[in-house]
Amino acid sequence: MGVLYGTANWVADGVLVYRCYHVWNGKIVIPLIPAVLSVINAAYAATATIQIGADELFATGQSKKVTIGDNLNFVFLGFTIFNNILLTGLIAGRMWWSNRVHSRLLGIDGQDKRLNAIVSMFVESGTLYPIALIACLIIQVKGSVATMDPILLQIVGIVPTLIMVFPFGICSISVQAYLCP
Repeated sequence: MGVLYGTANWVADGVLVYRCYHVWNGKIVIPLIPAVLSVINAAYAATATIQIGADELFATGQSKKVTIGDNLNFVFLGFTIFNNILLTGLIAGRMWWSNRVHSRLLGIDGQDKRLNAIVSMFVESGTLYPIALIACLIIQVKGSVATMDPILLQIVGIVPTLIMVFPFGICSISVQAYLCP
């Protein structure tokens, strides 16, 4: 994938781990597993980049080092998909559970529509990146010459931004009734 993509992915995972830490009220144990996976994943990305760029037969792909680098790249993409789904699930699940517990404690019949809208937007924006990664992984495993690297570079920057910005009051026409006072 390259140094730029690996670094952007690591920073995006860091943002999600930071968000997970705060959503779980500062419990270090919960975001520790995704944080460790993110560091391991960064090591896979760096190793794959070194292996692929280590040989002069990069364009033909006939080198053993390029093949090893490609295989490490597949592992990197798989870890990234798993880690992003895990982080999205941890954050959205905790927000949903907190809403449910608070609704019961306060004796409110229905759950807070604003929080439900935030959770649904978080899940929607959090699934964009794994879907793009799955498409990229399929394309690369099939051996296609097409590349999704430029698209993934854009998505790896956009998705964490969506996740950070939506809960803080950026309103669109369709969600304005639920999120904006």
